[in-house]
Amino acid sequence: STIMSEPALPQTGEAPKNVKLFVGQIGRNTVEDDMKALLGKYGSVMDVNIIKDKITGTSKGCCFVVMSSRSEAQAAITGLDKQHSMPGMPNAIQVSFAKGEVGGPAR
Repeated sequence: STIMSEPALPQTGEAPKNVKLFVGQIGRNTVEDDMKALLGKYGSVMDVNIIKDKITGTSKGCCFVVMSSRSEAQAAITGLDKQHSMPGMPNAIQVSFAKGEVGGPAR
């Protein structure tokens, strides 16, 4: 299945069912396609946004991933959080609902 690259939707146009995840400890060499492949096992990855330093443009080793449904997002958390390490990374990735997502961590 070929993934067509689509222009990013404006924030206001996002369907409410899309759910944003925060993924930490991905390493500075991880690119968007790596995350699409990894989380694609759990559902439809709508968007990947690797967080980069504003000045240098280098990855900060974390990203946001938008999944097309809450159940897919939860499956990704269950399957990957603290259980999968990216190449060259000593620590497992951390996958959680992004701040502000309904049903995210309440603590």
